Amino acid sequence: MSQFFRQSLLLYAVSIAGLTLSLLAFWPGFMEYDSFVQYGQAIGKLPLDNWHPVSMTILWRALISIYDGPQPMLVLQMFLYWAGFLYLAWHLLYHTSRLPLALSAIIVPFFPFLINFSGVIWKDTHLAISLFWASLLLGLGKPSRSKLMLGLAFIFYAISVRHNGIAAALPIMVLWSYQFVRLTGIHNKYSIPLVTLSISLGYLLINLSFSTFISFEKTSPLNAQLLNEIIFIQCQLDSKNLDIINNYYGENLIEIDPKNRTKYLCNQVSLLAKTEDTNVIYDEKILESPDYNDPYIRTLWAQNVRSHPLSYLKYRLKVYITFLRPLNYPEPYYVFLDGMDENPLPFKLNFKVLNPFELTKILNDYIAFTSSHIHLLFRPFFWLITLFITTLFLLQKRRYSTFLVALSGLLYLILYFPFLPAPDFRFCYYSIFAQIISIFIFLNQCFSLSSERI
Repeated sequence: MSQFFRQSLLLYAVSIAGLTLSLLAFWPGFMEYDSFVQYGQAIGKLPLDNWHPVSMTILWRALISIYDGPQPMLVLQMFLYWAGFLYLAWHLLYHTSRLPLALSAIIVPFFPFLINFSGVIWKDTHLAISLFWASLLLGLGKPSRSKLMLGLAFIFYAISVRHNGIAAALPIMVLWSYQFVRLTGIHNKYSIPLVTLSISLGYLLINLSFSTFISFEKTSPLNAQLLNEIIFIQCQLDSKNLDIINNYYGENLIEIDPKNRTKYLCNQVSLLAKTEDTNVIYDEKILESPDYNDPYIRTLWAQNVRSHPLSYLKYRLKVYITFLRPLNYPEPYYVFLDGMDENPLPFKLNFKVLNPFELTKILNDYIAFTSSHIHLLFRPFFWLITLFITTLFLLQKRRYSTFLVALSGLLYLILYFPFLPAPDFRFCYYSIFAQIISIFIFLNQCFSLSSERI
């Protein structure tokens, strides 16, 4: 038995142990409100809509045909998570012959800021794992047709589950185009941008065809954010005019006196700007959930932003800075979904968190302890700064493939400024992957026995 074979077995053993323990700790798959609604759509008891990614719902529906429940989705997520880090570790061992480096790659998925959301059935988790795999396939080793096809599938799926994922996907598309040009031997200075443009158009065509052949209700999630921004702008004015949005919050709001109306609406956006709990006001039964599909919301938003741009920027800064959690904030915030939320669906479900061998509790305590004592790692501003430094360093070193991976995570964080719906650590999740992957790909390039400067 060769030394390489024995070392590979060690990597496999660690990854299998990690997979087994994390499956048991997250079993049957942690779910919150959005996850339950998407499950209801996947089993056909709720109508499909694009408030939740239809592509993810269809994938879940296919898995439910094998076994009804969140368990198959959990298994798929955890398999891709651990297999990705195993692929990275094995590649490092094979190409550098450095066991400590390979072992560090297979230990990383145990880190609390990565494992915390890996078993939660969320589109954010799917985006992160998809671009994680795309980066691995395109950033490690020589290109091949199978790696390019699989990498492109992961890129397209990532964009489909989060539309703002295009910010993260674009540098990975450029990396895909570079590897495609490298594989095919095309010699043209415009080849990479032309290939990138072609695959972008290809995604748009696939998305258009998808919308044509799959029937689902078209909603406007963006309007929810725009309406909150309108409310905030109006609440900052000396002469408030909240009557313009009465129609969006139901008769209960219209019937209460103007003073309380202002109080409830202004409290809503204040809460939204500083916490992940956006349902506090709705739980008081004062406000009804608005009709976000009204096309006039966008016109109203444009009028308010045009008239009061500084108030708009104040709101965006307030939400974004709260999301980044600089050091003047005393505590990190929502960093773990500690189990399964109460079922909001109008029918009973037959699955619940099992907590075998107290593993769910141990996982919860592990993340709670580290987030309290090493809270810097749970503050997105830390990852924003480190990604910025990493991106500049890799650019200066002309390690362009690795630079694109780091840039992907950096752009994803930066471009949340205009689109961030509320402060939530999960919106930073993919960027943490990008930071870690870029470091390991750089180390692979540095120590590889057949290193290529790309």
